[in-house]
Amino acid sequence: MRFMKEQARIRAILSHRDKWIIWTRHARFRMEQREMTEADVIAILTRAQVTWFEVVVDETVHVEGRDPSGRKLRLVVALRDHVQTLKIITLIAPGDRNWR
Repeated sequence: MRFMKEQARIRAILSHRDKWIIWTRHARFRMEQREMTEADVIAILTRAQVTWFEVVVDETVHVEGRDPSGRKLRLVVALRDHVQTLKIITLIAPGDRNWR
């Protein structure tokens, strides 16, 4: 796997007892549109595969996987290891304009 290090970082943050998950308004909007809960998103993050990594302001990764009901989604997440933080930026589904 190409992005194993980033996947390990996400899982390490999720397993840390002092973790912080920050949800942008846009992510909350997309979750509402797709009738998803925080638990659904966290389930995707714990089982999914990182498919893209870039550094802009934060280290940003694309994580693709399926929610508990089997829907395929891509999450765009910013990583901040030093403060054990994941920032959920958006959720993209197949058929969305940004799905490539």
